[in-house]
Amino acid sequence: MRFVLGVVLFAAVCSSALAGDGKGVYTIIGAGTASCGTWLQDHRAMNSNYYSKAAWVAGYITAANNYVATRSDIAHGIDANGLDAWIDNYCLANPLDSVGKASSALVAALLARPTVP
Repeated sequence: MRFVLGVVLFAAVCSSALAGDGKGVYTIIGAGTASCGTWLQDHRAMNSNYYSKAAWVAGYITAANNYVATRSDIAHGIDANGLDAWIDNYCLANPLDSVGKASSALVAALLARPTVP
């Protein structure tokens, strides 16, 4: 199961030449399929649904660290609350997008940051 999840996450964070159908389209599975609107509701409630989505986002970032990043921790210096706040802001602006799409945008933003020691 971990291998399958790793492969899916790998496809999600690779360049469009490698991901999904070659046009950057890929299938999101699990908690990443939830809408940003649902993320925001669950985060406000701090319920178990939120925690499963937050864990999914952390796994997505971990997969990016493993499969894509040129450094070991693309989120270096940012704690879980900071990552969740980034997702919150994205989701406030894009409530119909999925948590997976928000996570992909977060990884792109993290990869764009200057390299840190």
